Amino acid sequence: MDSRTGRNNKMRGKVYERKAAEVLGGNRVGADQGGKLDLENVPGGLAVQVKSGATVVSQVAVTGLRAAQAGAAPGMLPCVVLFDRRHRPGEGNRLGQYIMFDLHEYAAWNGHPGPTPEADEALGD
Repeated sequence: MDSRTGRNNKMRGKVYERKAAEVLGGNRVGADQGGKLDLENVPGGLAVQVKSGATVVSQVAVTGLRAAQAGAAPGMLPCVVLFDRRHRPGEGNRLGQYIMFDLHEYAAWNGHPGPTPEADEALGD
């Protein structure tokens, strides 16, 4: 990766951190502090780390979330629960267990609708 690519990735990451803070109602932690969290003061006591990239979420997770969204009745919050069997160094053979929501659906469910998903088109890569 050349220095321009690195700079672009860093700038893109900051944009996504600001977007997550806007949608969730928190604040982005100061630039390049190297802390464990990217957002602070997020309602509901969330400890937020923001990740972005072309392969952050698997197609299995996206397909599962879309199926949950299609099957959810009004008043339900769609999610997908993920069990990851990969061995992670330092964690033994512990099974990774995760839950994933759509960011906007989760924020609206918790009383902070933030900007609409259509506003995300400006973030497109």
